[in-house]
Amino acid sequence: MDIRTTGDHVEEWREIVIAAIDATRPADELWSVTASEVADGVLNLDFSLNFEPSRSITLALPTDSVGRRLLYRMSCYLLRNEWPGALEVH
Repeated sequence: MDIRTTGDHVEEWREIVIAAIDATRPADELWSVTASEVADGVLNLDFSLNFEPSRSITLALPTDSVGRRLLYRMSCYLLRNEWPGALEVH
């Protein structure tokens, strides 16, 4: 697993994303995640598996336990379901 982050607040959510990957991926999958704060308080995560197109999620930075659960659940959903394009949650 390769996780790259940029932005002041992104590192705080790293453990949530790692937990989602660990909970959902088969042992032989190697995911790469790039996390960035694209605007003040807005987090973007790009998940890539091998040479497949990346899957993205953009959402407000979680500020409470509800936001953290949303980040975890959306990350799990993104990792296990395949669809083209990005999913945005605000």
